[in-house]
Amino acid sequence: MKNAKNYVHSAYSAWMSENRSAIVSTLPQGTTPKEIAAAVTAKWRSLTPEERAPYEERRATYLRSVGKDPTEVRLKRRDVLVGWTQETIKVSSFEKKHVVC
Repeated sequence: MKNAKNYVHSAYSAWMSENRSAIVSTLPQGTTPKEIAAAVTAKWRSLTPEERAPYEERRATYLRSVGKDPTEVRLKRRDVLVGWTQETIKVSSFEKKHVVC
């Protein structure tokens, strides 16, 4: 992948890569990966928009560096899911795999 070293998947992943070990160190010994993920996610959700801003900006900077508009990338993700339900996705996957002739 071009620019793989500088790739920023999301603001959350950028934040998590910097803060996960500090959060894990506060948890009791023997905490399961599922519990760790829940603790990290809870901490992310508790951040204010001002605390999230540097990570959002890192993501936007990366997208601009590869020639993409950060607002367009977000809109595409949301547009794909608008109007879709879990049942629709299951039916679509089934129809793609099992075409009836």
